[in-house]
Amino acid sequence: MNSTTKLEVAICTVPMTGHMVPLLPFAAELVRRGHGVTFFHEQAPKYRSKLEQSGITDVHSVTCSGENWKSSGAIYTAVKAFYKRKPKPDLVLYDFFAFDGADAADSLGVPAIGVFPNPRSINPWAASVLEQSSLSWKLWNAGMWVLQGILARILWMVRNYRRL
Repeated sequence: MNSTTKLEVAICTVPMTGHMVPLLPFAAELVRRGHGVTFFHEQAPKYRSKLEQSGITDVHSVTCSGENWKSSGAIYTAVKAFYKRKPKPDLVLYDFFAFDGADAADSLGVPAIGVFPNPRSINPWAASVLEQSSLSWKLWNAGMWVLQGILARILWMVRNYRRL
């Protein structure tokens, strides 16, 4: 790829703003660099509003709806339907709970990148720089790395099970 090649990136998220927000900086940077971004999100207006509030207005906004959210089929269905009418994306970027985005990428034959926000940012001590050298902080971080590893493997196992 040379510097003039522009990508089309599909970004997928589950219907929770806490899962959408970590993807906004990726979308903003891609748009800033001139790439095309299509954001797949739940149909409630607050999700498109989040895109606009963050200053990201130059994206396609595709809603995923219906009871399929409960069975994790809405994202897959929306991505496949959208790219049936348009050239397929170069990449699918998805929130770790939106693993149907990865399934859609597999089906389309394009790469997928899962974003797994680090649970270490959730800390009961809100450690300052000085407190970060404490034993309790070090134990918390070690525990979060283990929890993250276990959770990531469980989510991949669920994804692989559902694809069978």
